Parts: sequence; C-alpha cells; structure tokens
Amino acid sequence: MIGIVTVVFYKADKLHVRMEQEILDAKQMLMTADELRQTSDDLTHFARAYVVTKDPEFKQRYFTTLDIRNGQAPRPKGYGNVYWDLSKAERERRHPPGEKKSLDSIIAGLPFTPEEKGKLKTAEDYSNALVNLEIEAINAAEGRYKDAGGQYTVRAKPDQQKAIRLLHSKAYYEAKQKIMNPIDDFMSLLNERIEGIFNALNSKLAFFEFAMFLIIVVYIIINLIIYRYLVKRNRHDRQELEYLVEQRTKNLEASQRKLQEAQSLAHFGSWEYNLETNSLNWSDEVYRIFEIDREDFDVSYELFTEFIHPDDRAMVDRSYQNSVSYHTPYRLEHRLLLRDGRIKYVLESGETFYDKKGMPVRSIGTIYDITDRKQYEQTLKEREVLLSAVVEASMDGISLADRDGRFMMVNHAFAELVGYTKNELLQMSVFDLMAPGMQPTLYSQIMQTHQKGRREVQLQRKDGSLFLAEVSGSPILIGETEQFLGVIRDVTEFRRMERALEYSARHDALTGLYNRHVLEKQLQAEVSRAERYDHPLSLFMLDIDHFKKINDTYGHHVGDMALRKVSGMLRKTMRKSDVTARYGGEEFVIILPETAHDEAMKLAERLCSEIAGEPYMTGAERSFSLTVSLGVASLSEHIDTADKLLEAADAAMYVAKKSGRNRVVSS
Repeated sequence: MIGIVTVVFYKADKLHVRMEQEILDAKQMLMTADELRQTSDDLTHFARAYVVTKDPEFKQRYFTTLDIRNGQAPRPKGYGNVYWDLSKAERERRHPPGEKKSLDSIIAGLPFTPEEKGKLKTAEDYSNALVNLEIEAINAAEGRYKDAGGQYTVRAKPDQQKAIRLLHSKAYYEAKQKIMNPIDDFMSLLNERIEGIFNALNSKLAFFEFAMFLIIVVYIIINLIIYRYLVKRNRHDRQELEYLVEQRTKNLEASQRKLQEAQSLAHFGSWEYNLETNSLNWSDEVYRIFEIDREDFDVSYELFTEFIHPDDRAMVDRSYQNSVSYHTPYRLEHRLLLRDGRIKYVLESGETFYDKKGMPVRSIGTIYDITDRKQYEQTLKEREVLLSAVVEASMDGISLADRDGRFMMVNHAFAELVGYTKNELLQMSVFDLMAPGMQPTLYSQIMQTHQKGRREVQLQRKDGSLFLAEVSGSPILIGETEQFLGVIRDVTEFRRMERALEYSARHDALTGLYNRHVLEKQLQAEVSRAERYDHPLSLFMLDIDHFKKINDTYGHHVGDMALRKVSGMLRKTMRKSDVTARYGGEEFVIILPETAHDEAMKLAERLCSEIAGEPYMTGAERSFSLTVSLGVASLSEHIDTADKLLEAADAAMYVAKKSGRNRVVSS
C-alpha cells in the first residue's frame, strides 16, 4: 500500500514539475512573440522619427535593433523593456549585453508547434519585407535611390516628403497589418495549446488527487481494521505515512504558490469569462493589480468595466465586442482608475472560444501591469523637454557635431551669434565657420584624445565679419556614436577691455609713458641684472622748468599739452633699450641699461639741448620754449640699490634747479 501511495505521489510531483516547466515555456514563448512585435514597432518608430527629424541617433537605433534581431549584435537582457533614450552606459547597466543570438535561433530553441513556428516565420518574413520599405524611406531621406539592379547607388536630392509618405502610406499600414495578423493567430494557437495542456494536466492532477484520496481512505480503513491487533507495532508506520501525506500536500500547495508567484513576479494575471453564466474568474495577480480583496468583491464583467478609466471604457468594450463578433483575438493598452483615485496602465489581451454552432461560450485572457514602464517613459519625455528648454534658453551658443564636424544640433543663441539660420547650420560643418587661415586644431585634438578642451579662435559670421570666440568642446557618447559638444561665446569686447585695462595699469593716461609702478619694478629688475652680470646702469630724473607758471599763465590744458610735448621728445630722443616713465606731476625718469656714467651724461646733455631748442606753440601766434632740469645718477659702490639711485638722481636734479635750471647735474 505504501508503495502505491509513493508511486501516486511521485506521479503527482512529476505533473507539478511538468506544469511549472510548461508555465516557464509559455511565458518565454509569449515574450518571444511579443519581442517580434516589439522590434517591428521599434523599427517603425525609429524609421519614422529619423525621416522627420534627420537625427542620426534614430538611424543608429534602427540598425542596432535590426542587428539584435538578426543576431549580429549582443542581445540586451530583458530586451522587451529596453529604454533606448537612456545613455549607453545607463542602458547597459540596466540591460547588460548578452550573447549574439538571432530571434530565429531563439524561436528554434523553444517548444513551438510547426504551425506556431509557421505563424511566427510568416510574421518575420512580412517584417523583413517591411524593413525593405523602411530602408527605402531612410535612403530617400538621405538622397539615395535604387538603380536598375535594386541597389541604392543613385544619388539625388534628398526627398524627405517621399520618405514620410513611404512610412505612412496605405501599403505600409497593410504591410504592418500583415505582421500583426500572424502574430495574433500565433497567440490564439499558443493560448489554445497551453489551455489544452493545462486542462489535461489539471485533469490528471485531479485524478491523482482523487486516487490519493481513495488510497488514503482505504489505507485508513485497513489501519483501523488491523489497529486492534497491531497498534503498537504499526504506530511508527502510521506516523511515517502521515508525515509523507503532509509533505506531499505541502508540495501540492507549494506548486500552486509558485504559479501565483510567477504571475506576481511577471505582473501577469489571467482571467476567464463564461459568457453562458456571465461569471468571471480572476487569478490572484489580477486582484493585486486592481488592488482589491478577493473576499470583498464578486467579480463580473460589470465590475471590471467600473475599474477602467472613464475615458477608456468605450475603447476597451468596443475592442472586446469586436473580438467576439469577428472571432479575432485582441490586444490593447488602457488605464485603470483605482478606488483611491490613482491611475494604472495595463496591457490586456484576450480571445473567445465558440461552440459548434458558432456561439461564444468562453473568453480567456491576460493582463499585464505596465505602470512603471509608462511612468518611466513619461519621466524621460519630461526630462527631454526640460533639457531642450535649458539648451534653447542658454545665452551661450551650444552645438552638437558628428566626428566629421557636421552640425547635428544648434540652439538659438548659436545661430544668432554666427548669423545663420538653424536649417542652414544643419547643412554645414564646424570648419565652415573658421576664419580664413585658421586651423581647427581644437576639434581635431578633442576627437583624437577624447578629452575636453577650451581655446579662443577667430570665427567668421555669415556676413563675413570676424569675431573672437571662446570655444569649449567635449566629446560625448550618444548610443555607440561619439559626438562633439561645443559651447561658444563672443569674447571680442571682453578681450579688448582686458587689453585696455592692462594697458592703463602699466601706462600713464596723459602721456602714454610707463607709470611709476612699472618704473619701480623695472628699475629693481635692472639693478639686480646689472649687479649679477657686473654691467653699468644709469638713470635720469627730469623736471620741466617753471611748470607751475605755464599752468597759471596759459591754463592747465596748455600744461597738459606741454607734458605730452616733453614725453614725445623723450620717446623720439631716447633709445629703444631705455625705459621712460612719468614719475609724477612734471617729473620723468629714464632708466639707461648697459650705460656708463660718462655716456649717460652725454645723452642727458643732448636731451636737455633738444628739448630747449624745440619751440612750443600755444596758438594765436604765441609761443615759448620748454626747458628741463636733469639729474644723472649711476650705480656705484655707494649708490648700490634702486632707492639710492632714485635719491641720487633726485638730489642732482634739485641742484640743477637751484643753480639756474635748463642744465644737467651729475650726482
């Protein structure tokens, strides 16, 4: 008897294992068919997006999707949930690349029936035919057309309108429908086969459960009969059998839980609607999706429609009624409105079965919770809109170019800065904006080193005018394609002001000579250099004679003109190696590097004479001559610092003034 019980439990356990495998196989087969539909939808989306926007990212996504389906590119884990708008690094983190495996090989490895495989093969063949139409549209958008041999070798003007028409034509929609019809037929066949398998397995399980019940009853009766004789001896056997029954019962319950867990993990619920009794049965996952308690509701079609979002009820009911009327499966996305006002998104599919007279008797279907996916898609769209708004609002010119330098995107500030329209720039490259003779070294350097950089370059506007631009560039990876992100700003006025500030910081505003600050720094440097190399160094300190009288007699504007007159004479007379500065008021200082004291005295005498011999005109035929008092000092044993050199020259100049002016005095 124990052997019979063990065999029955063994058979039941084998059925549980088989049921679990059938569930996994069914899920994989449904996902594979859905992937064929998903790739067809992805290819359509990317092809249409490309011919409208000319964004190469959509073209890249199109051929990447095609390569994944054909096994020419690694297949991402969880392909059906791949979000293409993520960066490559983030996308690969969420969906790590797997092995290169074509959809054909995946289908071949699953337990489809020949008829099911035939439906998928038909859908794939129609999808491949649709690919040819999409590729024709992509080539038309790029100006390539078929030759007599069917190859895209004919080059002509891109025809974007033709490309768009190809992808929205009646022929395209008919071709798309040809893909979906065999997929729907496949889903009907698969659901019917799976239902048959599950019904058969459930029947066998019921048989074994009934057999186990009879065996247990018989076993209990037998044990009761012999209990009077073998109570003590059979106590251990009875406990062992009870334990075995308990374990097998737990195994049955565990199998049921695993089925429920599989549905919960996949957010996949199933339902069955009996049209003859108007009764509706839901799996536990459907209750979880609708967030209601099984004990609180008697489910019905009317209850189901109450949970559908009011704006979607007519569409859902029409889809189901059409499915029943035309004997076709249906599949659609719609919203649920929960009791607390929250909204969920679900993907629902269903099919109806009929009696011999063609009357509908039973509908079955599945429902997937796709709320997270929808919310993520919405988040991505909102971020894309925000990023686009930020780029357009930027006051700096922002552009995106490919590896060949051709512009892929420019913002309004960029177009306004260079004087071209956005459409014109999208037909140009970064090299077209370079000033004549300029080499695009920054762009080449960044694309070769893959490191960001910054440089100031001369750019040329559409009207031919040049401007100095600060260009910041960074290589960025979009999908698997490296592109160039550039930011430019006009720094022409900024650099002009910077040069003016730098000049004013070093020069006297009135005379244009070096100011006192520059003079002191230069003198310190020259003293250090003279001491290091044992070279001579001399210095003049010069003061305009009777300058206060000139201001009082002719006015300060004439005094300013006199200062400019003397500074001009100094620039004309002194050597290029000499450093001339306005020291303050009417005083000037001249540093004479590599000049001995005797030579400095000769230069001073000549300078004093030339200034005195140059008449100064004030207008109205009035003129006078300017004279200067000049002190000369040179580095020596006692005059060995910059301060002492200035003091010595100043003292000598003071003596020159006291002794009659218009003369040179040595320290």
